[in-house]
Amino acid sequence: MHPTRIVAGRAIADFAREKKKEYATTINGQLKQHPTRMRQIPIEDLETSMNEGRFVFALGLEQTLLACAQIWPLPGDPSVIECGTWLRFTREPKGTGAMVLTEAAKLARALPETQMVIALVEEENGLAQTVLQNLGGELIGKRPSDYVIASKGQPATMSVFNIMKLGGK
Repeated sequence: MHPTRIVAGRAIADFAREKKKEYATTINGQLKQHPTRMRQIPIEDLETSMNEGRFVFALGLEQTLLACAQIWPLPGDPSVIECGTWLRFTREPKGTGAMVLTEAAKLARALPETQMVIALVEEENGLAQTVLQNLGGELIGKRPSDYVIASKGQPATMSVFNIMKLGGK
């Protein structure tokens, strides 16, 4: 099993530019594998988010990216922070996806304007929904996605979870 290190926020912004580009390219490639389940984000936007301190990484040996999550304010309501770009790149060690999502919720709660932290998951992604529920996330509704298109060209239906309490408060 690999030792896992969680790195969040400004600590990622301090990584070398080349390393952030490498991580952004890896994340972008993984997102492209799930076009009907996940928001597609250009490499440059991922790098900007890293520079703004809005990412959490689980890193293994030699800074191998094991999992990640990103936060951003909900368009139109900066008091609601969404945790997204929630990805796991390896099957082992288990739990890295849950770790980065929990740390992303903590990072979001630390923002002074935050009133709620949410995660949107494509409604047919049962594994992600199970993880969210097991972590204490509360399903609070469903809505069409603003950025994920289902296979028939319609907006994907997203399950909305309140994850404000993940990791304690």
